[in-house]
Amino acid sequence: MKINTIPPKRLAETITSAATTFQLNDILGFDGVALSAAIVGDVMYGSFQDTTGTVLELFKVDTTTIASASITMSKRGLQFNEDGTETEVAGNKRLWVKNQTIVNLGTDVPGLLARFVKDVDAQTIGGVKTFTSIPVLPASDPTTSNQATRKAYVDTFVPQTYLDTDGTLAANSDSRVATQKATKTYAVAKTGDTMTGALILNTSSPSTALQAASKGYVDGVAIAGSPDASTSTKGISKMSVSPASASNPISVGDNDPRVPTQSENDAMVGYGNTAVSGTNPFVLKDRVKFGGNGSDSALNISSGTTSYDLGGAAVFTKNFTSISITGTANVTFTNPNANGTIIIFKSQGNVTITSSAAAAIDTRGMGAAVGSAARSNIYITAGVGSGTTASTPATGLITRNTKQVILYCGGSSVAGTSGNGVSADGQGGAGGSNIENNGSNGAASSGNTPGTGTPGAAQRGAGALMIECGGAYSCSGTINAGGTAGGNASGTAAGGAGGSAGASLVIMYNVLTSDTGTYTVAGGSGGSKTGFSGLGGAGAAGVASVGFNTEFA
Repeated sequence: MKINTIPPKRLAETITSAATTFQLNDILGFDGVALSAAIVGDVMYGSFQDTTGTVLELFKVDTTTIASASITMSKRGLQFNEDGTETEVAGNKRLWVKNQTIVNLGTDVPGLLARFVKDVDAQTIGGVKTFTSIPVLPASDPTTSNQATRKAYVDTFVPQTYLDTDGTLAANSDSRVATQKATKTYAVAKTGDTMTGALILNTSSPSTALQAASKGYVDGVAIAGSPDASTSTKGISKMSVSPASASNPISVGDNDPRVPTQSENDAMVGYGNTAVSGTNPFVLKDRVKFGGNGSDSALNISSGTTSYDLGGAAVFTKNFTSISITGTANVTFTNPNANGTIIIFKSQGNVTITSSAAAAIDTRGMGAAVGSAARSNIYITAGVGSGTTASTPATGLITRNTKQVILYCGGSSVAGTSGNGVSADGQGGAGGSNIENNGSNGAASSGNTPGTGTPGAAQRGAGALMIECGGAYSCSGTINAGGTAGGNASGTAAGGAGGSAGASLVIMYNVLTSDTGTYTVAGGSGGSKTGFSGLGGAGAAGVASVGFNTEFA
């Protein structure tokens, strides 16, 4: 704040009682220099006054805004008996008319005086005051703890003779202090001295960076005060087992070669819930949990046909989170393996099949191709829901071992033959076989109808189907893994083709809600003949097994 004498000004624009800025006719001082914050300082008061000198309003100026265009008032309508609080009084704020209002800057004498130190009365003074000379105090002694102390008081009550200077500790002779102070030779210099013995600190904890800390405080922060370790925070943790040496415990890092990787740990878990042993050393990489891993999301359809391209695979697996085939929806397949495709649907959750379609799931024609081995692909599961493709056996059945499910496709049928047109009619084709059953032979010619014809066409067998339901199973629809009827003959004399074989259909569930479904695995019927030719033989039936999962985890 600076003290300035400034010429009176006139208001250049009318202001209302709510205005916070005003404009002067000029902002020049008596020296002709424009006013600025550098000239008037950081605090300046002023007043608006009418030309008769009967109406007055006091205000405080924001000195950073002194300019010709506009000056900002940080406060206005100040009380006339200003006491330093700079209180605004609404009734003191008025409308002032341009050219008729005298503006005096630096004229709020009470406001200015409130910022100076008084020489009478009690007053609270803020800020740090620096004296260039030593203040002179009254000749009376202090009576309260925070009163200033004169030199004479100190000299009188703490005389030099109270302090020993001979390098020893004198007797207790100070009447005000129970134990006499140490002499200079016993004091520690601020720089250069060496202390012997422990320095005893108070029990308070330090609150600023450079304060001394006790051993107890450091121990408390290092142990009890540290956070517990977490996946994202380094901190204190407990040993999982007792260390070999309690005085020298060692933690093992996750990159220590003695610690198994996750893959190594998974490999040592064992088959299913069986512990690792000499005969069960690890789990094969293709073992998976019953119901699959859900990597193919949910199958949820209520209309139309959803078709899966088998890509010629011998085994085709889908890992669903759940299966819902409702409404009129159905699932079909294309592009099977030449020896047939084993189709496996795994569901982590519920399986609901209530579609009214003729076949909600249809694997017909996904078995062995015409002209391939009559008994098609088989699939043996081992462990938890997996396995290998075996070669096609020539004859016989495969024994079902514990925790194994045998899946097989249906074999293809044989086409009929045509009559020779002279002495014999055509032969019926044999039905397709599978590893469970043989198809029926086609019938021989029963007479001679001189002529020829087009024999019935052979058919592919059915693809095998297994459904793993990790949740609740509900079915009222139809699942067809049966054989296809042999082709019918045409013309004068030709035999019908055999029907292809049905496949295995296995459904396992953990919970049953309702099962009124239709499961078709019958072999296809033989094709019709013409003339005295033979009928086609029927295909072998597959096997359907639907029930609770009692084997797999």
